[in-house]
Amino acid sequence: MIKTNEIRDRKFRKIFRGYDPVEVKYFTEMLADEFEQMEEKLAKMEALVAEFDQTRRGRDKILKEARDRAAGIIMDAESIATEVVANAENKKKQTQESIDRLNLKLEKIIQRLRSALQNQSELLALLEDTQDWSEEEVDDIDLPDEKGK
Repeated sequence: MIKTNEIRDRKFRKIFRGYDPVEVKYFTEMLADEFEQMEEKLAKMEALVAEFDQTRRGRDKILKEARDRAAGIIMDAESIATEVVANAENKKKQTQESIDRLNLKLEKIIQRLRSALQNQSELLALLEDTQDWSEEEVDDIDLPDEKGK
């Protein structure tokens, strides 16, 4: 690439019937000034491009970090949600098992109460039928024991 000072310092041979040296010098000075302005604009543009590239790299880095963090947050949330659901299902299962055990105990208690009531009803009926019996006849009656057997 040609430099500004090369344009300004360029010397031409003088020949008979050649170009006017003053015009040539004026034109080369004008050309050198234009060239210098172009070099300055180019340097500014290159600085802008470098700044843009740096900004783009920074933006890309931030976006990548944001995506990575978002993916991590989603994975953590899914893991926590899975754990919460598993714990809830386990608690539900334990609660249902407790309810089933309590229902079974309730059924046994009801069955025992019915059996005791039936035994008491039978005993009451037996007593009503035996009001006129003698004492010896009452001793011969087989009464159920306390457990309802």
